[in-house]
Amino acid sequence: MKTMRPDGPSCFGSGWGYLCAPRRAAVGTFLGDAMPNPLPERFIRAFKTNFPQYNGSVTRELTAAHVTGWDSVAHGNLIMELEDAYDTEIDARQAFSCETLGELLDMFEAGHGEASA
Repeated sequence: MKTMRPDGPSCFGSGWGYLCAPRRAAVGTFLGDAMPNPLPERFIRAFKTNFPQYNGSVTRELTAAHVTGWDSVAHGNLIMELEDAYDTEIDARQAFSCETLGELLDMFEAGHGEASA
């Protein structure tokens, strides 16, 4: 039985087989094989201070669903730890709307959501 030609510009071949490069799923990752997407050390330290029991990778894509004990209280504690690490105050409503560590990091590094003094 002859194989069907896969769609996409990253595939090449003819006849009995095709070779396809992995498709990019998101910035910094490939399907099935995540590439490192390093977070700043101070961000990782703040996360690990709040979740010392977490032994997995701390990545931009990490969500509360992946971390035991990450509830609304722990999220608030993480925000306060990050405020200390970045020496700034962030609007809590915006910080609580972040669903991934990457979104939270972007808010702190861009200085968006700063609380008014």
